[in-house]
Amino acid sequence: MFSYLKGLLVGVQMAVPQRPVLTLEVNGVGYEVQVTPRLARELPGTQEEIQVFVDLQLRDDRVLLFGFATAPERDLFRQLIRASGVGAQLGMALLSTLALEDLLQAIVSGNHQILSQTPGVGKKTAERISLELRETLSQWREQANLEVVATAGLGGNILEDVEMTL
Repeated sequence: MFSYLKGLLVGVQMAVPQRPVLTLEVNGVGYEVQVTPRLARELPGTQEEIQVFVDLQLRDDRVLLFGFATAPERDLFRQLIRASGVGAQLGMALLSTLALEDLLQAIVSGNHQILSQTPGVGKKTAERISLELRETLSQWREQANLEVVATAGLGGNILEDVEMTL
């Protein structure tokens, strides 16, 4: 329904740790948008105009807006929450822990150890995310012109070992 919101940054609140909520005034209406801590740190001062790409989530008891710095980040979030066991908060946590390219690389290459660095993601969840999204994200990254090198089999395990050792 909404692609992005562009307006004045009124403020950022940290009601819950690691869940910053910014208030964005667009044409006299204040929208509360939950963003990643990384985006919250990069925001300019208040009363500055910003653009935030958003995803609208309808719940039984309320409407939630999740905000992202770029359209590909928002689109990756939408892909992540399609995986079983991954809700909006876990999707935001994954995007907070890893940069977009690193997250794509970890999923496409099946690097469960990197995915498991995210709070709330254990080995089984990391395996499920990679299994369910590997093919879809591999195709999506090509359409979005994002470079990710896919590794599989023994090469992927060696890559994981080297990354964890470093």
